Amino acid sequence: MSVDLRGICKAYGDHAVLRDLDLRIEENEFISLIGPSGVGKTTLLKILADLETPDAGLVRFKTPPGKEHPVLMVFQDFALFPHMSVADNVGYGLKIRGVRRRDRRDRVLKMLDWFGIGEKAEAYPARLSAGQKQRAAIARALVVEPMVLLLDEPFANLDKNLKGETAEFIRRTQRSFGITTVMVTHDQEEAFAVSDRVGVIIDGRLRQYDRPDVLVGAPGDAETARFLGVSASGGPRFSEPTEREQRSS
Repeated sequence: MSVDLRGICKAYGDHAVLRDLDLRIEENEFISLIGPSGVGKTTLLKILADLETPDAGLVRFKTPPGKEHPVLMVFQDFALFPHMSVADNVGYGLKIRGVRRRDRRDRVLKMLDWFGIGEKAEAYPARLSAGQKQRAAIARALVVEPMVLLLDEPFANLDKNLKGETAEFIRRTQRSFGITTVMVTHDQEEAFAVSDRVGVIIDGRLRQYDRPDVLVGAPGDAETARFLGVSASGGPRFSEPTEREQRSS
């Protein structure tokens, strides 16, 4: 599902968070939005999810989202219901859509098995690791077949050893389900490793939006280069490719 954002502006009081931002997301594309704290990245996700209304500008979906194929956001804290089992959490969206109990159970268990947490179906969120909570939260979103998946800081609550594994899993999931995905993250390394394109937002503006290799090799301006940690004339961001990047190339 392709999405066009045109002239998006958003302010809270006198503080302008997003300034005349244009962005096009292609169907089945995985994009990441990076930038300093407070530049409007999560606000943009909330606008896509219709949780915030822009002060100006338009959001256009190729096909309007609806109850059957919504735009869903997975929050940084996962937002699992603590009083429900993992299976009931993942099946909640199907339940409120009126899916019959047996069909709901079948779909939930298949989804949990795909996410590698089938043995946790009857466990409660307090008994899960951070990585398992994240998988449950993403499974809850995907089981209802969303049109667009939005991920808010998916690596924020994970330790360093889990980040690379989680990034690979998220990318594999996105490809397998063929779903348009937008991720906001502070983790530049993971954003560059998994994304088709990366957008750099600074001072509420989309300063550059391109493939990771183009961003590193040809940053659009000195401020973007400084944020990315490369020279203004471009240059490798990392001294050598990681093992994960070698496997995916």
